[in-house]
Amino acid sequence: MLFGDDVPLTYRVVDPRTGDVVARGVRQDASEWIMDAGGAPRVYICCDEA
Repeated sequence: MLFGDDVPLTYRVVDPRTGDVVARGVRQDASEWIMDAGGAPRVYICCDEA
């Protein structure tokens, strides 16, 4: 798990089997969880896109 103020708020969730972006968004603050229904492999990418 990644926590803290150093983790960027902008994120993408990628299916590593296909490379498809299955979710993207901007969290309101560093404590907000990135929700996913589960059941499939996922890669969470948090990066500043500014």
